[in-house]
Amino acid sequence: MEINFHHMLVIVAFCISPLCSIGAQVSNANSNSSSYKSSSPSGDISPVTEQECQQLLVAAHRRNVENCRRGSSPCDLAMLSGPETIALAISNHQRNVTACMDGYEPCNHEMLTPKEAQAIAEAERQHNISQCSNGWKPCDLSRLNTQERSATAAADKQRKISDCVNGIDSCDHVSLTNAEATSVSEARNARNFSACTNGWTTCDRSKLTLQEERVVALTDRRLNYSACEDRSVACDYSLLTKSEANLLQGAEQQRNFNACRTGYGYCDLFRLTEREAHIIAAKSQSAIK
Repeated sequence: MEINFHHMLVIVAFCISPLCSIGAQVSNANSNSSSYKSSSPSGDISPVTEQECQQLLVAAHRRNVENCRRGSSPCDLAMLSGPETIALAISNHQRNVTACMDGYEPCNHEMLTPKEAQAIAEAERQHNISQCSNGWKPCDLSRLNTQERSATAAADKQRKISDCVNGIDSCDHVSLTNAEATSVSEARNARNFSACTNGWTTCDRSKLTLQEERVVALTDRRLNYSACEDRSVACDYSLLTKSEANLLQGAEQQRNFNACRTGYGYCDLFRLTEREAHIIAAKSQSAIK
């Protein structure tokens, strides 16, 4: 029997009404059900027995307890038993302590015990220190002591230097000392050299030293040869040296011969040497016999 919440309230109202108790004393289950059905607003709910009444009362009570625990409506505090009232008070208190400790809302400081208030005040102080040290908002510098302000300033200074070293837009070059500016410049050059040796678009060749240019040129040749060897679209055959071109030509000649000989891969018969063509022809004749 499926009953929605509205109908359950109707049934519970019936169960706690005098009709139910009187019916239980003077009538059987059928007359009980008949009395309920005639008293229900719609008369479209199946009759309930006294046992079902008790089960619905228990379910309604449990829902009321759960609503009170969650802080949702409807919640009738007067319907709670003594232990349930105590459990609810403990749950509400702990939930408030957790909210205050984590900095969430709502947090009612007036509900805290003196020791809880002290612990939460320290937690809030440490949270503020962390916010300021990491450059996050909100940060209340006025709540920091001298040592904490000094540590926060040092962290902020280091963060600015790190931004400059890593090339982040928030870098403030004006705030750097000469030594720091030198370190930042070296880091920027190293980052540019790495970009050039890896073939990245962020490479600025005009900032390379003569030695770096030679290294990058050798790297470019190696990358281009590798691309040509893999038949990649990134290959520029015009940049190959004579020896590199000969190596690739020999490798390609061998690949084509293997493809024609085995029947696997692209085979261009016109590119076979006289010797290669003779070997393949002999193999074909042998296969026919």
